[in-house]
Amino acid sequence: GRGCSIADLIVGSESRMCDESKKSIWYRGCKGDRLQCPLCSQIVCHYHGAANNGGLKGGHSGCKGSCSTSVIFSHMCAGHMQRCDTCGNMYCKYHSGPVPHVGKVKGGHVCSGATVGGKAVNSLHNTIVGPPSVGSPSATSATQSRQLGPAGSSTDVNTKPQSPSRASPVAAPIATMYPETAVAPPPYSPDPPESATSTKSSPEKSGGPTAINEPGRWDFFLSHTQRSGQATTLASELYSALTAEGYSCWFDVRMRDKSMLAMYEGILNSTVVVAIITGPTVNPDSPDDDPVTNAYFSRDCCLRELKWACESNVQIQPAVRSEDKKKIGELMDGAPANLKHLLDIDFIDFDRSKAQRFKVDVDSLIEVLVRVQQQRRST
Repeated sequence: GRGCSIADLIVGSESRMCDESKKSIWYRGCKGDRLQCPLCSQIVCHYHGAANNGGLKGGHSGCKGSCSTSVIFSHMCAGHMQRCDTCGNMYCKYHSGPVPHVGKVKGGHVCSGATVGGKAVNSLHNTIVGPPSVGSPSATSATQSRQLGPAGSSTDVNTKPQSPSRASPVAAPIATMYPETAVAPPPYSPDPPESATSTKSSPEKSGGPTAINEPGRWDFFLSHTQRSGQATTLASELYSALTAEGYSCWFDVRMRDKSMLAMYEGILNSTVVVAIITGPTVNPDSPDDDPVTNAYFSRDCCLRELKWACESNVQIQPAVRSEDKKKIGELMDGAPANLKHLLDIDFIDFDRSKAQRFKVDVDSLIEVLVRVQQQRRST
């Protein structure tokens, strides 16, 4: 029942092996008490306690539900699952406590019964995106999605279910969906079919009047780590080359709003996410940092962007500098298990040493956009 204490779920001893850690050598690192997840009955430690949080950091997979917080903040989930005694929704430990006021959301959740203003905010949210489905299997249960592989072929990817067009964020209580604001803007509707005579987005097909950044939808999202000067330089040159051809790009240094929510809007409303993958490097702004922490797959924001792209069925196109072409395997060694499938997609290596070669590489990227758009029109 709602009053069930987490202590009542403790099973076994500290030495008992966590069920999640048995699934793969990559899932080791158990910490804290082993408890039985009330949603799926797996025995998981504190580190692996959060259900279906995407696997970027801790958490466990194969659960029948997930934390009732929004999908865009599921990466923050931590600790064992438990039910809020007041609203009855399931949350991870981090999001389990009701916040005192809707204007002060940090961790926890906006509770209809315990948060000042919570009932009105959740009522508005439910009117916009629909109420949560409490007690039913979560929308985060794994299913097979598809991403384009070499030459437009398909590659199976384990990710969350989506409709053929890009979906809006998963409906949930307002919780920590928009932690900086009390009321969430409405989600975007899928874009109308694009003209068969043009591959470029236009202002008329933008995300609408509530877009965080204009025009509200983009052809490309340039995902890179700012801690790598090499990645930033390549991203900047790609931005210049693509926009010169009339294509729209979400590029953080060119965006008015660079917040997490703005990044999510960019991913959700882009046709292709270009993942500029770089390895360990010295950060010129903080040269004493461990170079490994500056690699693409070590950066939390980069991992979030790829996670959101997979969840929203947005095509990911891996890219490297031509100097790193022979290091792709080494670079991918740093990728989490749920992103290893990127190796099944042909990487584009960009050679900036010669203008003509760089143009050929950019044209290859544009061909990916064309294939994705053609596939959408045929479905």
